[in-house]
Amino acid sequence: MLAVMVLESISAGWGWTKSDLAAAGSRGRLRGMSKPNSKWHIVLVIVIVVMAGLASYLALQANRQKQLPRGGPETWDAQTQRMVLDRHTVVTELINTAQLVEARQLLDEHLEQFPADPVGHELLSRVLLNLGAAGEAYEAAARSLEMRDDNAELHFWAGTICESMPDRLDDALGHYLKAAELDGESIAAARYHLAISNVSMKRRDADLAQFHALKTLAIDPDEHRAYRMLAEAAASRGQLDSAVEQITIALDLAPANSVEALVYTVRRVTFL
Repeated sequence: MLAVMVLESISAGWGWTKSDLAAAGSRGRLRGMSKPNSKWHIVLVIVIVVMAGLASYLALQANRQKQLPRGGPETWDAQTQRMVLDRHTVVTELINTAQLVEARQLLDEHLEQFPADPVGHELLSRVLLNLGAAGEAYEAAARSLEMRDDNAELHFWAGTICESMPDRLDDALGHYLKAAELDGESIAAARYHLAISNVSMKRRDADLAQFHALKTLAIDPDEHRAYRMLAEAAASRGQLDSAVEQITIALDLAPANSVEALVYTVRRVTFL
């Protein structure tokens, strides 16, 4: 097709007709036919060749997009895995530099191609929460959980989203408990138990708050926020002496001149 276009362009530039070409072809030569009277046909030929090449490239790219796997990571070949990982890296950098609109646009395009990418949905949930759309953020996190419900960190993140919505504290607790169930003994799990303790106090469940504060301290004895939870639980029962004792320990463990230290100081005064 490209050869035909080029030949026809040359013919037009040199003033040849199709009958001339046919006659020349039957003789096996083009000798004796008039030479070009303009150099612009050469430019035209170049333009046609370039445009044809570009069209071919775009067609190949479009065909590749159609052939991209629609399944999850287990269906991706090595090249696709690298491409997806590169996109995750770019989006993460955009999130870290607060370029949230750009990050969301890239993720929308990416997830249209790879709707079964669990990390893509998780990243989208982080973008949406930072944009103040907690409800949409949870929906994106839930889609990621549909593909990897056994991921403790993802449940912890889903719980964090829910805890940002006052009417979703029960859901937050459920996700935190699931995270602790999946990984309740590692160093990282101290955060899960602390989160359970914190959201339990918000739900006015002092017993559950105390239980998981103690679980936190069993993993990380220097976690000052767990002692604060013990103090709050004791104060909710009217056990002010115990509350003062626990908040004093929290104050001793907290970094000096930190916001936490100031909060603990104020709480200690209210318990006295």
